[in-house]
Amino acid sequence: MKFLATYRQWTTLKKTAFWLATAVVFYTLIGFLIVPPILKAVLEKKLPQVLARPVSIEKIRMNPYALSLTVEGFNLSQKEGTGSFVAFDRLYLNLEGQSLFRRALILSSLSLEGPSVEFTHRDDGSFSFSDLLSSPKAETAPPEKASEPFLFSINNIEIERGHILYHDLPHSETHRVDDLRLAIPTISNLPSHIETTVQPVFSATVNGTHLDLAGGSKPFADSRATEASIKMTGIALPEYLSYIPNPTGLVPRSALLDVDTTLTYFFNTDQSSKLSLAGTIRLRDLDVTDLEGKSYLRIPSVTVVLGDSNLLAGEVHLAEVSVDAPELEMIRQSSGDILPLSLLSAREKTADKAAPVEQEKSAAPFTLLIDKIRLANGAFAFTDRTLQKPASLSLNALSLNLDHFSTQPDSQAEIAFSTRINQTGQLDTQGTLVLTPLSLKTGLDLKALALRDFQSYLSAYTHITLKGGALNLSGNLDVRQKENHDLAITFNGETSIPNLATVDTTGGDDLVQWKNLQLKKIAFSLSPVRLDIGTIRLEDPSAQVLVRHDGSVNLASLAKEGEKSVPQETSSRSESPQPQ
Repeated sequence: MKFLATYRQWTTLKKTAFWLATAVVFYTLIGFLIVPPILKAVLEKKLPQVLARPVSIEKIRMNPYALSLTVEGFNLSQKEGTGSFVAFDRLYLNLEGQSLFRRALILSSLSLEGPSVEFTHRDDGSFSFSDLLSSPKAETAPPEKASEPFLFSINNIEIERGHILYHDLPHSETHRVDDLRLAIPTISNLPSHIETTVQPVFSATVNGTHLDLAGGSKPFADSRATEASIKMTGIALPEYLSYIPNPTGLVPRSALLDVDTTLTYFFNTDQSSKLSLAGTIRLRDLDVTDLEGKSYLRIPSVTVVLGDSNLLAGEVHLAEVSVDAPELEMIRQSSGDILPLSLLSAREKTADKAAPVEQEKSAAPFTLLIDKIRLANGAFAFTDRTLQKPASLSLNALSLNLDHFSTQPDSQAEIAFSTRINQTGQLDTQGTLVLTPLSLKTGLDLKALALRDFQSYLSAYTHITLKGGALNLSGNLDVRQKENHDLAITFNGETSIPNLATVDTTGGDDLVQWKNLQLKKIAFSLSPVRLDIGTIRLEDPSAQVLVRHDGSVNLASLAKEGEKSVPQETSSRSESPQPQ
């Protein structure tokens, strides 16, 4: 043949160049034109056999010179063949040539664009992908001898425009994750990369709430040092609490959670480890109602500033807890039950009695330290419907300051509390609190508490109406837990009731009046019960005693005979005074 004759006349260099050129041509043809369609056909045939789902791929492209692979338009259908289970627009892999020489998998780039996953939680408890998890078990192979770990380095990992759709049929909920983005500079266990910090970035929109995660990690270093920043705003908690069993009659109608925290983990050379959480957690617009929609607890804002903690050692440190304008309402029904406390009784009935004992045996020591607790502009309303005429008690402008609070034994906290009672009275306290063993030492200062506010209780047993009078009380209160766990309560101080005026309800006549009653040098103890009063001073007293035409004396008929009458409870949602 002419070509062979010509080939024999070529020099060795020319023959070498020819075969190199031929190899390049074949390498180019195989890489660009032959392998991609063959790989596409094989994947579309084999994957459905393994996954039991239709698979389609629009295009596969290879660049044999750049050692890159691109897969476009991948779609793994649902088992029923309707809709996509897993799909993506584009997958790009770029292999480093040095992988062959370093005997390691080294990817210079891995990017995934437009991935989407859609799955369903069925009513029978299974998932739409459950069949993929129930593959037959392989025979147990004998353990292999320890070998060198497989070395790899994956760089420039990027996931863009991700989408996840989750249908929860048992709860009639659908959850969406949109705009998912993940970027990781490198993940490697190569010896030269062991101490390199991996700094991933993650962001997504979860059910309309934006989520940002960032941080750094050394997953293959001895320290396993890891830091993750978590930032979320406006998480609607009621949407997720439906997954938690709630045997009570209370539900959060609204609650938004904001999180801006950093989680840090470090493994020390002495085999100890530390896990800490720092940052701020805020709960907003909390509204707790019963199943009929009656609201009992409303808190516009609760902010928790996290301090330096060691969660693995059971040490939780909070720099500050602030509660803004909380409102709590309680109702005592004619049956004696107190709402909303009685709505929690279902939990007690269904709780396993053995569980607390088991927990107590296995529970690790736990320490809580809170530098500052601040509660401002609080309000509390209580309505007692056991009386013929319901009684009301309201606390407004309620504030609480608690510093250096700790669950450690003998740890002393400073406490200050103040509130306005029924718009007229004012209570202020300031002292110290020890949680273990319980000890409270505080000064009390109560001023101008109007006695008429408690007329309903007096009317339940007597025919006396209070027209005037206020209670003042000041002194020192000491509450202490004894070794037998009983409480020893003592009070030392003084009290006064100025401008008392009472009227006989049956006839409208004045009964007892005075300008002022003072009790000084009061010493009271509960265990044992003892009361000492140093001085009693009564100014301008007057009492009217009447003998009626039938011979009865007004003082003798002041007490009501028989049991007090109580109203019938019509509804747990009856109108009652709101905190002001």
